[in-house]
Amino acid sequence: MFDVFCCSESRSHHYSPPLLPLSQARRLAPQLSYYRVPFVQALELVSKRECYVEKGQAYVPLVRIVSIVAAKFRVSLSISLALAACVFGQVAHDEASRIGPLLKSMNS
Repeated sequence: MFDVFCCSESRSHHYSPPLLPLSQARRLAPQLSYYRVPFVQALELVSKRECYVEKGQAYVPLVRIVSIVAAKFRVSLSISLALAACVFGQVAHDEASRIGPLLKSMNS
């Protein structure tokens, strides 16, 4: 589900010149972890210039990875809610005597 990969120390060191300005605290930059994600998953960070992009991959500092995880969660939640809404009518009708009233009260 998540295509987020932690970069090794050698890769982080190799990309440190372009990644260094992205970290909030430059003195802590050698201690920061960077993550490699597909470019399309980091579009928000790319538009704000908060990650480094090379060969279809975005290199994101640990402090910025939260936005990618939150976006994935929003998409997953939206899909689940849409599926639940489709099934709601059928379950409310089939189980009208048992849990139908409970489900209908939760909907309002």
